[in-house]
Amino acid sequence: GRLSVNFLIRLPKHRNEAALSASDRRLWRQFSTFIRKHEETHRAFWMGCARSMDAKLASLRGNNCDEVARKARNVIEQGKPNCRRKDIAFDAAETRRLDRHPFMKAAVAPIYTPLRGKSVKGRKATSLPAAR
Repeated sequence: GRLSVNFLIRLPKHRNEAALSASDRRLWRQFSTFIRKHEETHRAFWMGCARSMDAKLASLRGNNCDEVARKARNVIEQGKPNCRRKDIAFDAAETRRLDRHPFMKAAVAPIYTPLRGKSVKGRKATSLPAAR
């Protein structure tokens, strides 16, 4: 059989977009598009990994079913860490983009006070970039 992968992508939906001002609605839609593309990229990473694993699985041979099953588990277990690393690196890069997204700046600006390098219990503070 072929490797089968199912995805469920849950995206945020505004309860009442019509109640937003035109500028806020534009920001919300930009943000929604950003999030949809972000999640679709995660799916594309994992689909690429699945295709790669599927090709390796299809070529497996062995003397018996147990041997092939063991080899199949190894293919999957060896493939997952590389896929996870790509996924984590993508999220790290996207987090920086998200922090600078106009919607996030507008949403966070009214409640955000940057720590500006002050330390908490001996650790240097980290925070979102200041909204402009």
